[in-house]
Amino acid sequence: MYKIYHCVKCNCPGRGVSGCTHRKFYNAHFGLELPVIRSGEDDKIVSSHWGLVPYWAREPNLKFHNINALAKNIVKNHAYRIPIRRRRCLVLANCYFIWARLTNNKKVSFVVYSSKHRIMSFAGIWDIWTNSDNKCIESFSIITTHASQRLQGYTQRTPVIIPSKKKIL
Repeated sequence: MYKIYHCVKCNCPGRGVSGCTHRKFYNAHFGLELPVIRSGEDDKIVSSHWGLVPYWAREPNLKFHNINALAKNIVKNHAYRIPIRRRRCLVLANCYFIWARLTNNKKVSFVVYSSKHRIMSFAGIWDIWTNSDNKCIESFSIITTHASQRLQGYTQRTPVIIPSKKKIL
């Protein structure tokens, strides 16, 4: 059985029903506000900035993109040490893109989606950066791992996908 998640902005069931103020994204990229479910808030979908800004950063350097966190090195990276222990999240998406380089050195994108589920959940970590004026940026990174054998011909890394019946938060 699936749980209904409610959007904290407009209290819709998170399905883009009429009246929902959330934008639909057809090619999300870093820097956008995207839907996540944070640990400890299992029944709420919140918008968060894609590209983790660690709480300890002096400035939110948005040119330095912490968009993906490689699972095998996550505890070694200073930016991810505390979030992986205390601030986990699920990043909601209906698909993701991988980029492959063809023999003529041209890059081509491929879309990857689940044939069984409308929504996929990627493992993620989140943090909140606050400046001296109490301005906050809530942000996240997607945890990635080595590509499956099926996708290795196209890419080296893919998001860690959490099966719909597992609960990691």
